[in-house]
Amino acid sequence: MDLSVITNEDGDDTFDKRNIMKRKILFIAALALMATVSCNKDKPDQNTASGVSNLMDGGAWEVSYFFDNEDRTSSFEDFRLKFDTDGVVRAIDGMTAEFKGIWLITDSNVDSDGIDELKFNISFLGPDYFQDLTGDWNIIEKSKSIIKLENTHGNSDETEYLTFEK
Repeated sequence: MDLSVITNEDGDDTFDKRNIMKRKILFIAALALMATVSCNKDKPDQNTASGVSNLMDGGAWEVSYFFDNEDRTSSFEDFRLKFDTDGVVRAIDGMTAEFKGIWLITDSNVDSDGIDELKFNISFLGPDYFQDLTGDWNIIEKSKSIIKLENTHGNSDETEYLTFEK
C-alpha cells in the first residue's frame, strides 16, 4: 500500500491535503505559543522587587536628575553607578574616586489604595553629596533605561526627586 497519496472514495485527494495543511498550521501555532509562554517566564515582572532589581543589574547608570530644594544634578555628572546583585552600589568617576553604598528594592505589600508599593532603598556613608541620595525612595517610573524616584520627608511638604538613566 502506497501511503504517499491518500485519496477519498471518489479518488480526490483535496480533502486530505487540506487536513494535512490544517494540522501543519495548528502545529506551527502551538510551537509559537509555547515559545511565547516560555519566553515570558524568563522576563522578570517589573512590578516586583526582584523585577526592579534585575533592571538595575548589568550596566552603568548615571544620575540624570537630582532635586533637593534645588537642582543638584551637577554634583553627580562625572559619576557612573553600578548596582551589583549583592546589594552594593558603586559610584565611579572614571578617574580615581569610588564611593560604595548599599541598595535594596523592597515591597511594602499594599499602600493606601490597595496597590503594591515598591521602594528603592539606597544608602551612602560619604561624601556629603552622596549621603544626600540616602533614603527610602518611592519608585514612580521604571524601565530598562530609566528609574524615576521621589522621596517626601515625613510631615514636610519637601519632595526630593532622583532619576537614574542608562
